[in-house]
Amino acid sequence: MRGTAATGDKMKRLCFLLLCVATQAGAADWIKMRELDNQTLYLDKSSFHKGGDSVRFWEKVVLKKAEMVRGKEVKTLKAQYSISCSKKTQQVKSAVFYSARGDVVGSLGKQEKTPIVPGTLRELPYDALCKSRIAG
Repeated sequence: MRGTAATGDKMKRLCFLLLCVATQAGAADWIKMRELDNQTLYLDKSSFHKGGDSVRFWEKVVLKKAEMVRGKEVKTLKAQYSISCSKKTQQVKSAVFYSARGDVVGSLGKQEKTPIVPGTLRELPYDALCKSRIAG
């Protein structure tokens, strides 16, 4: 038995609504942390996850002028980090590089843990997520 046109239209509307809800549920909530002459740093508030001593989050860096990375022109970088609050170390879990048009031009997998150097931009997420109650 074939469905009617009305049933097909209802299914299309339902699928569209589900897609809209799913898109909204996964939407990032970027908070501007610092704007410099050459870049702006954002943290995704919706990605904050605190577990014990560590905090996981997504960060976005938007360059004012595209830069060459591995032979590709990069305008934006999005990276997932994990920070150990007590050890003051960080680890890139994954990173994606984007062109000015928004095309993916490169990526990185999990990197080694590195210390968070005082007085650098890398200390901003540490201060915001480990010293405050933002990731709470």
